Amino acid sequence: MIRLNPNLVPADGLQYTNPDGVAITAPDFRQLVAVVTEYRRLGNLPRGNPELEITEQLCKAHPRLCIRETSRTRLARVQDYIETVLTEKAANRLRRVEADEQLQRAKICSACRFNVNWDKKCPPCGKKLFSRMACLRPYDPLKGQTCSQVGDELSVAVTLRNQDQSTLVPTECWRHKK
Repeated sequence: MIRLNPNLVPADGLQYTNPDGVAITAPDFRQLVAVVTEYRRLGNLPRGNPELEITEQLCKAHPRLCIRETSRTRLARVQDYIETVLTEKAANRLRRVEADEQLQRAKICSACRFNVNWDKKCPPCGKKLFSRMACLRPYDPLKGQTCSQVGDELSVAVTLRNQDQSTLVPTECWRHKK
């Protein structure tokens, strides 16, 4: 089963397109479900399952917002993140930030209390994942570290444009939702 990561929100907010073609936006998942439910009630539309429908649509449009229920460990979360980024790369959808911005982001992450190692408990797993992500040109000083709030691999995340934003990271974080 897949669910939305409540710690992440796309830069442009959460938007769902109802089956009748109406786009509905809200600042978070709970409010989006409430607005869709109310919209359907007022319009005499079939209630359906708004939570499931919204989750499926958002996860398809923004895979990085989603968590597989079985992904509980840091390593599993990082593996999911790297696989998602590799899929984006294969589809030629990765966009990088300039080197000076990568450095600025890396400095912020290096000093952050949520920056934790993910590769220590299973060195063979880490080695295998490092070889998979080599084509992503990670920022080496952050290799093997993850944001415990967001779950991405920091050496890759700091290099990419259009990263999702979070309200659970410190305000000085480059991913903090303003």
